[in-house]
Amino acid sequence: MKKQIGILLALCVMGIGTNSINDEILHDIRMSNLYNETETANTDQILELTESPEQEEPPEQYVMGIPIQGPEDLEEKQSFFSSMVLFPELSEPAIMFERFEWDELMKVQETTAAPKQELKLLKREEITLSKGKYYIMVNTGTNCVTVYTMDEQGKKETPVKSMACSSGLEKGSTPEGVFSIYQKYVWRPLFGNVEGQYASRFNGHILFHSVPYVSQKKNTLKSGEYNKLGEPASQGCVRLSVADAKWIYDNCSMGTVVEVRSGTEADDVLGKPAGIRISESSPFLGWDPTDPDKNNPWIGKLPVFEELADIEVGMGYAGDVLAYIKAVDFDGTELEVFTDTVIDCAKAGEYDVRCSITGYYGATVTEIIHVSVVE
Repeated sequence: MKKQIGILLALCVMGIGTNSINDEILHDIRMSNLYNETETANTDQILELTESPEQEEPPEQYVMGIPIQGPEDLEEKQSFFSSMVLFPELSEPAIMFERFEWDELMKVQETTAAPKQELKLLKREEITLSKGKYYIMVNTGTNCVTVYTMDEQGKKETPVKSMACSSGLEKGSTPEGVFSIYQKYVWRPLFGNVEGQYASRFNGHILFHSVPYVSQKKNTLKSGEYNKLGEPASQGCVRLSVADAKWIYDNCSMGTVVEVRSGTEADDVLGKPAGIRISESSPFLGWDPTDPDKNNPWIGKLPVFEELADIEVGMGYAGDVLAYIKAVDFDGTELEVFTDTVIDCAKAGEYDVRCSITGYYGATVTEIIHVSVVE
């Protein structure tokens, strides 16, 4: 927070108006801790960038989004911004402008079109009034996301979709509260010099997004992190499979309400999907199996459950309960179904059973069914 306040105050001291800051810089200031978890949860205002008509004679040179008026002005501003790294509260300024290296920011940026930018303060309720038809609940206690439809009063109504997620590894790093989606990106740079697909921001630097990629290439997925979906793993954001991140990106409009709470399994009314795990020896390592991209080599190569339903057996049943489940690989080869759940048919009981199958190309697909042993 100190870094951002320091820079904004510094701009004011220099007589530089916020309406001259360009769109890219503002987006990355907003990405920083200027809207940290505590303040975002409590404030009733957020910043929204709006664009007014172009200036008649836009300046042609910028440093850090600030217009330059001649060589002396350029030297003065470069000197000023460089000196900020000497102050402890402004150390490592490149962290704030995460999309740029600090040296790059100090260079002169040429432009032929510089529309005047203005800041407009909107009350948070003005954003949530435009909420869409869904209500998203993130359960950091179980790392499950449940999507509800909304009623006319803006209350969650019917659960329609659940997703396995990875929330913050450190306790409290995914702050609890009620927020709303207000920015979206197809690709988004993330902390740790990685990239995420289909990002939807709902609380300062907290976003929904895919599991991290090394670069903006879809075959650079960090597969080890992908295999952690369903457990804490992030620095605070809510990680999802590409399919789930894209579903939120496509279907949940700006203003969609997002509730974050540390709940229990009872809050996951649709249950938590078990998802897919990728073998380190898979030839398709680096791709998210759920990515709908036409170039995804996983398409048509995943094992599938053909017959999968809840099962009821009588006490004393001596057969294989899993024999009721049928699964095949991409080429139709029948697959064996495994589980780590012990079912005792000698007495009545209820079981949530994790059923797993592994295909030829190294993808393990797991589904959960309910097994009842009745008298």
